[in-house]
Amino acid sequence: MFNEISWGEYALAVTLILTAYYAAVGLWLYILKLKAPVSGVKPITGHDGEHTKETISPTSFEETPEKTFRQAEELMDMLKKVIAEVFYHKQGRKVLLENLSRTLQKHPEFIGTPFQQGIQDFIIRECDKHGPVGLRADEVSELWSAEA
Repeated sequence: MFNEISWGEYALAVTLILTAYYAAVGLWLYILKLKAPVSGVKPITGHDGEHTKETISPTSFEETPEKTFRQAEELMDMLKKVIAEVFYHKQGRKVLLENLSRTLQKHPEFIGTPFQQGIQDFIIRECDKHGPVGLRADEVSELWSAEA
């Protein structure tokens, strides 16, 4: 059909096109990664309404007292029981969120600590074990302050 180009020229053209395509996709992903927010930095509104940034310096785990670890484990045991009970009685998503919120509000000492993210991840994993609830990370983080 095409006598104008050779197979070598065709392979070279395809290689150049694919290289350019994957370079563009890689660059796009790299730029998206650069735009991602840095963990530990949250915007705070100042007195004059301007946004400033405050760095949260979490306490290292070596400096955390053993009592805090025990409290976190006790909270996770309570959450595990609450989740299992709601699923056992087939009470639904709304009741699950209300019960989780009530339990988390009793433990405000974990808000803003590294334990908070771990507890939230634990809740999502535990709910996924029992059935499809579709909890999102932002929903779970709102449970700490939601009105029960």
